[in-house]
Amino acid sequence: MFKAQAQTATKTAENLHKRQKQAEKISLSKYFPKGSVYFYAFPAGEESNFYNAVPPWIEELVAARPMICAGDDIKVLSFAAPANPDLRNVLENECGLSLSHPERIIALSKNISSEVQGRERNEIVKNNLARLFSEKQLIMAQPFLDRNLKSAFQIDPELTIWLNDKKNLPYLVPSQYLPERLAEFTSGSEFAAGGNLGTPCVVKVSSSSAGDGVRICQGEKSLDQARQDLKNLRGHILIEQYIRARDNYCVQFAIPYDPDQDIEIIGQNRQLISPAGEFLGAAVDQHDPNPTLADIYRVLEKYILPRVRARGWYGIGGIDVLVAENGEFYFIDANFRMTATFAYVCQVKNGAIKKPLISFTGSFQGSLDELKNIFAPHAVRGHANQILQMLSITKKQNSYWFNAGMLFDHPETVWENAQDLLKLGINSQVLANLAQKNNLV
Repeated sequence: MFKAQAQTATKTAENLHKRQKQAEKISLSKYFPKGSVYFYAFPAGEESNFYNAVPPWIEELVAARPMICAGDDIKVLSFAAPANPDLRNVLENECGLSLSHPERIIALSKNISSEVQGRERNEIVKNNLARLFSEKQLIMAQPFLDRNLKSAFQIDPELTIWLNDKKNLPYLVPSQYLPERLAEFTSGSEFAAGGNLGTPCVVKVSSSSAGDGVRICQGEKSLDQARQDLKNLRGHILIEQYIRARDNYCVQFAIPYDPDQDIEIIGQNRQLISPAGEFLGAAVDQHDPNPTLADIYRVLEKYILPRVRARGWYGIGGIDVLVAENGEFYFIDANFRMTATFAYVCQVKNGAIKKPLISFTGSFQGSLDELKNIFAPHAVRGHANQILQMLSITKKQNSYWFNAGMLFDHPETVWENAQDLLKLGINSQVLANLAQKNNLV
């Protein structure tokens, strides 16, 4: 699987979608009103009609990603840990990144540490938001449904939540471009008690991200396990047709807040998914020669995104698309918020990243000085030996966690670079898979 993705990422081809070319740098500032504050975050657990199983230290990394792509007119709201000056120094002075100016970064209170979870975390975050923001300032990836906060959000939270709910995709996407919906359950307990559904199928929590609550069930055993895993969830669960996919894309798009500005297709990435359906990372290169992309863009621009704009939403997002073995394509999930790979695609489009990369989440156990030794020269932007493109970093106890991309020149160097990074002491499931030659098929 990885070999095919790597080969595609290194092919050169004329961009099929000429309207992607932008004279202006791609950043959040291009699509939101000046003075907006972007908070790339989600409610913890099950709150505000959303399911989020991501641990708090990963949430810290996620919230810090916009620092590299916010532009000059947008502020970034971050958790305190990744906004730490020592970690900022590593990214800027050791790795050569250009981050938002400190005056344009707002840090939440330090008591929202990675040890605070669930309902307690949500309450402290909401109290911070109520204290920090006034009328129509805040853009939150997945907003809270809290009437005391509603006025702080630029976009009606109920609209964003409705758009991000998979069960509403038929209102946006023409039916021929959707997988068949086989069943729908109002809760995990109803799904667990359900009868024979048939396999293969895909089980999806209706509103979630990064593959949370998604189970690809090839047989009754994996379907029974899905029932067990999801039986206590309160939200809707969908059962959909299993698509044997040749390609798995996320297409990044923008609907500018100015209604006179055109909708844009920013770029795309190939997604790395576990056999069970979990999002692991992405292969990012904007020279993908797949002719199906032109048809995907056409459907997005002609049907889907105008319908979204007509409902009053604006901003950046990504929509997941499967291309079947027969060339037909299906939109399977929409993310009306910044996605895990937007920051990389943004840098590629702006010329800051020259090579294809595979994104991943990694960790390193050791001191900050030891981490700096790894980054020099492997993560120094522009260095001849650079194979690591950093994005965000945080600390949990004795470990540093980070979002990064592994750069490569051609398919044969993918497994070599992954092995080199693992030997340096970096821990990552994606790198471990890439380091095995037999996993590149």
